[in-house]
Amino acid sequence: MAENSISILASGDNPIQHQHLYGEPAVTSLQLAEHFDIQHRHVLRDIRAIMRKVPEIFARSNFGPSEYTDETGRTLPCYLLTRDAFTLLAMGYNSARAIAWKLKYIEALSDSQTVRK
Repeated sequence: MAENSISILASGDNPIQHQHLYGEPAVTSLQLAEHFDIQHRHVLRDIRAIMRKVPEIFARSNFGPSEYTDETGRTLPCYLLTRDAFTLLAMGYNSARAIAWKLKYIEALSDSQTVRK
């Protein structure tokens, strides 16, 4: 299961926070849905479709099943996405908002990896 550490990757009005999945930086499917302005249930649908098409080892290593509690108190599914999972999933989203967030994500991870060296 995923570690529960959160870091701020980018500054500004809407910083990218990430957790870790098996030691790798990861964002949640909820964040992706919010920033790309897509309903979370559609993101979950797209993740599950991708997971059926990729090798099992890739799916297990890059898509971490998780949960969150919504505003009504229900526990619902979400995923932690590594950079590779995020990239594979996000390639299909092409709205202006999605592209802007992809660029912000790339910049943030580049800064994060530079710091770790």
